[in-house]
Amino acid sequence: MKWTKVAVLFVVALLAATSGFAQTSGRIQGTVKDSNGAALPGVSLVATAPELPGNVTAVSGNDGNFRLLSLPPGTYTVVATLDGFNTVEQREIRVGIDRTVTLELT
Repeated sequence: MKWTKVAVLFVVALLAATSGFAQTSGRIQGTVKDSNGAALPGVSLVATAPELPGNVTAVSGNDGNFRLLSLPPGTYTVVATLDGFNTVEQREIRVGIDRTVTLELT
């Protein structure tokens, strides 16, 4: 009986501890492609928002994919730049808690 009480207390403590790790941010992810649909590696992406004390940056990989992580809830602007290409700006991107917004930038 004593071990049962200890096991129950351990499970309750474990559940309480893991609930403290709840997600409090969101993400923006996506792909950058040229006008012909080919993936663009090396594109610099910058996310800005009034709620954000600084910028969150990423660079697209060889497959053109990018991820902007740990974004507090808010409305973001994402700017994508690469030498030799036009700068692309996407506004009014709404990020929520534990949500992933997917963008396709050309």
